[in-house]
Amino acid sequence: MQLEQTIVDENFQEIKQHGTTEFPLAMYEDDFSRFEYGLILWHWHEEVQFTLVLEGEVHILIGNKELILAEGEGVFINSKVLHQLQPQQKDKGKVLSFILKSTIIENDMLSDAYNHCILPILNGDDYRILFTQEKRVLLQLQKILQTRAVGYELQVKMMIGTIWHALLTRESTEQLPSIRLNPRDVERVKVCIGYIHQHYRNKMTLEEIADIAHISKSELSRCFKKVLHQTPFEYLIRYRVLQAAQLLKGSQLSVTEIALQTGFDSISHMGRFFHKYMNQSPSQARKFQS
Repeated sequence: MQLEQTIVDENFQEIKQHGTTEFPLAMYEDDFSRFEYGLILWHWHEEVQFTLVLEGEVHILIGNKELILAEGEGVFINSKVLHQLQPQQKDKGKVLSFILKSTIIENDMLSDAYNHCILPILNGDDYRILFTQEKRVLLQLQKILQTRAVGYELQVKMMIGTIWHALLTRESTEQLPSIRLNPRDVERVKVCIGYIHQHYRNKMTLEEIADIAHISKSELSRCFKKVLHQTPFEYLIRYRVLQAAQLLKGSQLSVTEIALQTGFDSISHMGRFFHKYMNQSPSQARKFQS
């Protein structure tokens, strides 16, 4: 099984088109067990996002806040807001997401509908919690998009409009408890992740990573634990495994060459973490892809 990835650029913007220019909406049924690392990594996109938890509990980082949503609960994530999703129990969880441009509801930016109904949401809070009414509509949307019967585009637009109106008229945007993360901690982690992505091939110390954010090693570890619930080195090793998996799939380099090119000391060093995060050896991964 080829694991799914969240592909981003150097600014963490997702490199993926959601839907088409004519109908800018895409639906995803995501099983965390099918994702590398078992989570949907930090990213953002121009589109807004509606996500409903289908199975398990899901820990969601949105901007500088974190939420834990149970099965049947959902969230609206605004345009250009950095977010990450992961299951509370490793690899056990499923979510249904709709990613779309608000222009699918109203495309005329000079209209009253756009200025009075679309903009207040886009200019508002990072997220809003979805409840019973929206859950029903999202599940109906899922069925419509799966069947794609004649006129489904019109049905989809009307249903999204219904959910949007519910968000617009709701008084409170925080109807489930959330934890507000320190924006400074989030920014430090983002800077360090960017550095790791650029230099993962090289030997790297905790002090070197901490220096990038101008903080101590202990403060770096605290920030990573608070924001990502893992240590800096756990993130580094997981990222190296991801890059090694890509080279095993898309290059003719030997396993030894790949290990050295992705920052591991040896095949055995890489193999140990490959087993931990991919449940197979590097050789098995290459054989499966061939």
